[in-house]
Amino acid sequence: MDSFIGRIKSAADIAGTSASVAQEKAIQEYLPKIISILKEKAGPAVLEILADTTKLTELARSTYQALPMPVRLIVKEQSFIDWVVSHQDSVVEKMKSQLVLESSDETPTRALPPGEVDDTAK
Repeated sequence: MDSFIGRIKSAADIAGTSASVAQEKAIQEYLPKIISILKEKAGPAVLEILADTTKLTELARSTYQALPMPVRLIVKEQSFIDWVVSHQDSVVEKMKSQLVLESSDETPTRALPPGEVDDTAK
């Protein structure tokens, strides 16, 4: 009887490990989208919110609802919140990188009077 219970526990451990791996894989696959949703939900105070664990927990909770369906099917809400909080440093770094990329993409353009052509773009 003990070996039967041992096999059940072993199978449960394997299933739990497989679920954790699937959740991590889903989060990593959709991480750019997750970062984008976090930024959108937090607004201009995003870096301030990411630095505060309590605010980050609430942000992760509201972000979960906006995640793509494949992620929500694999990753439960509390697991997602726990992941965001436990990976706070890497989330902040990825957010900063995304903000830097976005700010470098915003190159100022010079307004021309009607009928004029920009010769400097050649």
